[in-house]
Amino acid sequence: MFLLWQSSINLNTFGNTVREDYKQFGLCIAKNTQAGATVALAEIYKFGWYSELKIIDILSLVTSSNADFVAKGDYVSWLTVCTLGYILTQDPPQFFEQVVMDIKKFHPEALAEVPGFDYPDHKLYRY
Repeated sequence: MFLLWQSSINLNTFGNTVREDYKQFGLCIAKNTQAGATVALAEIYKFGWYSELKIIDILSLVTSSNADFVAKGDYVSWLTVCTLGYILTQDPPQFFEQVVMDIKKFHPEALAEVPGFDYPDHKLYRY
């Protein structure tokens, strides 16, 4: 039922039942990262499928070890248990992406914006 409902919304909103922008986003991530890299993000959508990278889901949908942190309202500590190459955020970072703001504040040398990643309202950082 949900798939039919979501497909109808996508068709009505985007003119297609498949979000082609997500596909392009995933391909853009793949183009701007190293093969086999890991990328963390809060809104995984189809990015992982098209990027063919290992996804670390900040909110724990596909990265179950983060669930304990999220359940406690902790959206930062997942970084201590996950091996990370990149972090993808909205621009500006949203609530669940607060780890990027914390890294920028306390360890700015640990985060570098990836040049050439030109996707609207998002930034890709190398960690």
